[in-house]
Formats: sequence, C-alpha cells, structure tokens
Amino acid sequence: MNSTYESKKIDSLLLLLVAISSVATLAWMLNYSRYGIDFTDEGLYLIWAANPHQYDASVTQFGFIHHPLYLFLNGNIAHMRQFNVGITFGLAFLLCLAVFEVTRSGNIPRFSSVVSSLGLATASLVVFSLWLVTPSYNSLNLHALLISAVGIVWSSSSTSRLRFAGLIVLGIGGWLSFMAKPSTAMALGMLVVIYWATNGKLRLKDLVLPIAVAGALLLLTAWVIDGSVLKFKDRISTGLEVARLLGGGHSIEKLFRLDEFSLNDFEHHLFAVAAVMPLTVALALGSAKTPLRLMGIFACTLPVFYVGVVISETGSHASPLGSNPGLLFLSLSIASALYVAFAALARQHTFRLSPDRLALALLLLTLPYCYAFGTNGNYWWSGAFAGFFWLLPGLVLVNSLEVGHDPSRFVALLAITTTALTMLILDMGMQTPYRQPQPLTLNDQVVEVGQRGSNLVLSESYVNYLQAAKGSAGTAGLAPGTPMIDLSGQSPGILYALGAESLGQAWMIGGYPGSANLASFVLKAVPCEKLGAAWILAEPDGPRSLPGAVLATFGASLATDYVQVGSWATAAGAGGYTQPREQTLWKPARDKGLAAAACRAARTGTAQ
Repeated sequence: MNSTYESKKIDSLLLLLVAISSVATLAWMLNYSRYGIDFTDEGLYLIWAANPHQYDASVTQFGFIHHPLYLFLNGNIAHMRQFNVGITFGLAFLLCLAVFEVTRSGNIPRFSSVVSSLGLATASLVVFSLWLVTPSYNSLNLHALLISAVGIVWSSSSTSRLRFAGLIVLGIGGWLSFMAKPSTAMALGMLVVIYWATNGKLRLKDLVLPIAVAGALLLLTAWVIDGSVLKFKDRISTGLEVARLLGGGHSIEKLFRLDEFSLNDFEHHLFAVAAVMPLTVALALGSAKTPLRLMGIFACTLPVFYVGVVISETGSHASPLGSNPGLLFLSLSIASALYVAFAALARQHTFRLSPDRLALALLLLTLPYCYAFGTNGNYWWSGAFAGFFWLLPGLVLVNSLEVGHDPSRFVALLAITTTALTMLILDMGMQTPYRQPQPLTLNDQVVEVGQRGSNLVLSESYVNYLQAAKGSAGTAGLAPGTPMIDLSGQSPGILYALGAESLGQAWMIGGYPGSANLASFVLKAVPCEKLGAAWILAEPDGPRSLPGAVLATFGASLATDYVQVGSWATAAGAGGYTQPREQTLWKPARDKGLAAAACRAARTGTAQ
C-alpha cells in the first residue's frame, strides 16, 4: 500500500511539474511577444495584413486571412502576436487531445492525457524560434496543418459523428493550407490520399466531402478577394511570375527532394541524450531502491528548474544548443519507440500496432515535410519549425500497448522534456532575434509602431532609428496613406511605421538576381496617378538597394523629378547588417498631372 501511495504521489508530482512548466512557458512567450521587431519580414507581414487588397499578385493569401484580425485588434502588433501564440498553442493542444482520444486503449487516464497535452503542445511554439511572432504565412501554414491533422485523426475514429466532423475539418484545413502556401496544400493532399490508400479507407465518399468543403471555401474566397475566380487565378499566376523573376530558387523541379540531415558532434550527443533520458528517468522513478527514485525525482525537476531560470533571466548568455535544435524533437519520438520496445520485451506487454495506426503515425511523422515543401531552404531545417508533429507518432506507439499497462508516467516525462527543449529553443531566438541587434531581454525602450497604442519594447538604437525616420518624414510633410516606393530593398517595416502605402509589393525586396526586374514588373501594374504622387525611400549604396533605373518604368528619374527632403541613419542590425547606413527620403518635384502623363507615355512608348 505504501508503494502504491508513493507511486501516486510521484505521478501527481510529475503532472504538477508539467502544468507549471507548460503554463509558465506560454505566459513567458505571451509576455515577450511585446518585444522586438524585424523591419524586413515582419514589415511585410504587417503591410499585407493592414491592406491586402492593394496588391493584385500573390501566391500566398495570408494577408487576406489576417486582415480581419488586424482590424479587430486595431493594428496592435503585440496583441496580434499574442493571438498568434495563443491560437498556435490551442490548436496543438487540441491535436494532442485528439490523438490521445482516437488512439486510446484505456491505458492513460483522461486527466493525465489532458495535462500532458499542455506540455507537448508547447513544442508548437518553436515556429516562432527566430522571433518572428507577427502573424505570417509561416504561422498560418502551421495552423492549417494543425487543423488538417485534427481532421485526419478524427476521420480515423470508429465513431461516425466524429469521423464526419473530421472530414469537414480536414476540408477547412486544406483550404487554409492553400491560402497560406499552395505547395504545402499540394503535398498535404497527396499524403492524405496515400494515407487512406495505405490503411484501406480510400473511399470516394470520404474524398468528396473534404474536397467539397475546401472547394466551396476557395470559391468564396476568390469572390471576396477578387470578385471572380478568373481574376483570382490571374492573381496567383502573376504571383508565380513574380517569384520566377526574383530568381530566389523556387521552381517546380526543386519541389520534390530529400535534403541532407546533418548534425554536428555536439548535436549528435544532445540527440542521444534526449532519446534515452525519458525512459531512463521513468525506470529510476519505478525502481524499488529509494536512491534511484530520488535521483529520478531530481532529474525530472531539473527541466522545470531550467524553465524558471530562463523566465527570470534579464541579461544575455550563450546558447547551449546547436544550429538546428528543432531536429531534437525527432529524438523524443525515438524515446517513445524505446519505451514501447522496453515495455514489450522486458516487461512482456503485448504491443499491437494495427495497419491503421501505423499509417497514422507515418502521416504525422511526415507533416513537417509538408510544412517545408516548396521552400528554397533545407527541408530538414525548415521542417524543424513544425517539429511538434514529430512528437505525435510516439503517442500513437505508446497508446498501442496492451490494456492494463499505464504509460502515463512516461508521457508526463515526455511532456516535461518537451517544455524544457521548447524553452531552450525559444531562448535561443530571444538571444539572437532575427535581424535585430541584441537579445530581447536587453530591450528597455517603449515606442509606438504603426497604429496608435501599438507599443513595442525595442532597443535604444531601434527607437532612435524609428524616431529619426518619423521626425524627418513629419517635417517633410509626409501624410499617412501617402504612396511610396521603397528603393532600399529592405525597409517595409519603416514604410509601415511611417503610415505610407508601399507601392508595387508589400516588400519590394532587393538583393536577389532578379530584384530590379521584379520591381519594374510590379510597378507597371500600379496606376500612373499613384506613381506620379509617390515619394521615394532610398538607401544609397545599401546592400539590398534597388537601382534608380526602375523609376524609368513610369517615366521618372530620381535625379531630376524628385527633391530630397530628409535623411537618417539606420540602426546597427537593421536588415541583418551590423553597419548603420544612410536612408534618404525624396518628394516628387513634378506636378502630379505631368508625372501621370509621363508615366502613361513611358508605358505606351510614345514621346511626351
């Protein structure tokens, strides 16, 4: 009886540690969502969400999905980020519960599965590990896969109502995946068909419902965005042409590939430790020897202690992980396989993995590949941002042990390890935030960015940069909504902060082989009246600067048709470059009517 009582106390302690560490991780992430900003990618996300209808060429439609959120939250960046974090965690938590419920064999008590799901769901937050927390096509892509996975899991249920609901949810997830990243939607569709064919459940009636739901939502979306399906098709085809002109490495022939899976020696050691640690601690906690049990209790409290240390940290410190830490979530799936093997062999428990469950485990295992599919980067590196999915096949395996074996202690340890690993990875992002000058914990200046009341905590150099740009623009008479052409190639965030309308694209990106061609191409679609009234942001000799020759697209010259009305220095670290650079602001010198006429003449090839 004493042994049983002690075992229950240990299990209760583990669940308490899971709850504390997961809630603390989520709260920590929500708090630091107010910190930092990247003037390149996040500037793109904000401009797209603020006014997506001003652009008629786009492969991803994430701006239209996030526009209602932007309006509802009045453009408050911190609140948008917090919503993004909350919905990501919530969807991951729902998916964990769905996996536990559908694959349940009576082994894990519901309360244990709910609490453990909290800890496992924190892994989904790794999508923000570069500290790009603003809603984007990447986060929407993950949300779409999470929703789709819930639908897939529910559709494998033996309950007809849950199966029906799963097919509808799968259709919603497929539509949202297309809106975020069409290449991921294509990969997801192929995997779902392969999954159903593998488990013998490929039936026409099951295909029709999700396809019908996704198709209906897509038709509705096309009508809302462009007023017709043909115009929506043109939007996507023009977006593909823009991507081709840029020369960023995106092409059909490069979609299907297996990139190199590489870990250095240090990362190999971490991988091995993470794979064996949960099983080792579980064995120690179940030992009849008191010293081993005490060592096990100490070992399972260490990760929670680390979470507390990170949360209380106010300075900067070196990262303890390697270059691709998200791959470590694969090791936790291996840990589950080791646990199942031990339970089946050493303890002689029956392990029954049906073809249906095996197919589900394999599908979940490949979802990070879906997430990365179509990117021009290494698929393993990109897929690791969705490494949460690598945890789920382990849950399917653990739930395939015979009735009577309770693996809830191991699952709780898995959840504790997950929260600690998640915090390690997120802390790496905080220490080296993407294209920012210093760890976020050193930021101590509050400044308004964009809409009124949208305050962020930034570094002093970033605040000075923003205030200098706003001051120069205000002195020059730049009014909110003024059209502007960004020739810096890397400052959409500055245009957003100034309240200017970015012409051509939300980010007319520089630094690529086809950047100038892309700029000329997209400016041809802008009405001449807007171009004639547009101001110019330039960055002389900047590393991503676009040539002034692109202005000839609409019959303008920076030297003769504009007058410089302001200048300021960029902050060190802005755009990912350590050296500050000069940015200049130019106001049109010509009469708007004459400028518009010159634009029309340039487009028709006639003399003025």
